[in-house]
Amino acid sequence: MVTDVNSLEEYARITFPVRAPIINIDIYKQTHYFKINGNNCNHMQFPSQNCFTLTVHKTQGLTLPRVCLALDGNIFSPGQAYVALSRCSSWDNIETSHLDRSAFMVDQDVILEYQRLTDISNTNPHLFS
Repeated sequence: MVTDVNSLEEYARITFPVRAPIINIDIYKQTHYFKINGNNCNHMQFPSQNCFTLTVHKTQGLTLPRVCLALDGNIFSPGQAYVALSRCSSWDNIETSHLDRSAFMVDQDVILEYQRLTDISNTNPHLFS
């Protein structure tokens, strides 16, 4: 992230270097006026909020209070979407900015193993009673 404050200091341009076009956001200065002990005062700021990004792999084993996910073509490994979705303890605290069916991949070895176990169960139902 790169910050550039213009010469009049009326706004700050925040630049986010992402994969496809670079995103520039202008954050405009806000001034709040108030009095303290009868004296006129003001407070100027460029309002922004800190946030953090973690990879799915870095969050394994964590429980996060709030999660915003991009489940898109950048998901490259079977099970990643599940791990990402399971980091939050409540569905109400999960937000998705992108949702692409291709993000949900299943390991073919897992599918074969489930089929093998299903076949054993159907062939020998007495073993699973």
